[in-house]
Amino acid sequence: MIEVLGGPPEDREMLGPYRFFAACRGHACPEKGFAVLTPEGAVVALGIFHFWNEAEAGNPRTCCGRDPDLTIYHRPVADWQRIEPPLRAWALAKAAMLYRSEGEPQPRLHQVELIAVPNPAT
Repeated sequence: MIEVLGGPPEDREMLGPYRFFAACRGHACPEKGFAVLTPEGAVVALGIFHFWNEAEAGNPRTCCGRDPDLTIYHRPVADWQRIEPPLRAWALAKAAMLYRSEGEPQPRLHQVELIAVPNPAT
């Protein structure tokens, strides 16, 4: 996760009471990551905007398709339904800004994968 936050940072934003931090991967800026934190600094979600999907449909041995995926690891919070839509919108906007050669179709967000992570034991 740290690797995809190692490049130039984006402006910090607020998602309701949560802080949103995003950056691109150093030397590979089409790949990006984000962290959503509580005001106290606890992690609510970590996301990776990546191209590690199947370049050839049905063949998991191929890598790095043209269209990016978003994988979000998140903790259960009561207002998750309020947080998730801006994260999807962020990924859609990033896909729309990806470079393409003349005549190529614009890359689009391929899929969003949500992975729930249990809260740590107290």
